[in-house]
Parts: sequence; structure tokens; C-alpha cells
Amino acid sequence: MTPQDLQTLIRDARQKAGITQAELAERIGVGKPTVNQFETGKQNITVDVLCRMFTALDLRLVAANEHRHQVVEQIVSLAKEL
Repeated sequence: MTPQDLQTLIRDARQKAGITQAELAERIGVGKPTVNQFETGKQNITVDVLCRMFTALDLRLVAANEHRHQVVEQIVSLAKEL
């Protein structure tokens, strides 16, 4: 998964849920520009904000037990790249 894949995942999930960027921002405690700039690849976000986005959009990170550590490391790495 690339940073762009993650941005697309968040944007698509938000749109599918019928939530505006402003509504998502309010739910996760950030400003609308933060959501917009994340979705367009113009701003980095913290792992904490990413987790709040997943929670607000009812997204789940699923990985087989033997690969969980690798998946978490990849998500942290991707968040740092964003």
C-alpha cells in the first residue's frame, strides 16, 4: 500500500459514508484543511490522526496474526511519508 492508496482509501470511505471533509474533521478534532490536504497528499498526518480517521469512518485494519507486526510497521511508515 502506498501513501496515495491510503489517501484514496480514506477519501473513498468518507464519500461512501456521505461525510463531508468538514464533518470528518469535526469528528476527529482537526480542521477541515487538514483532511483536505491529507486527501490531496499535501500534508502529513500523525498515526493518531490516521487512527481517528479509521475509527470515524468505521474502517478496520485486518491482518493475519503472523503478519500484524509487519502491517503496523507499514502503516506507521506510510503515515510518516504522508
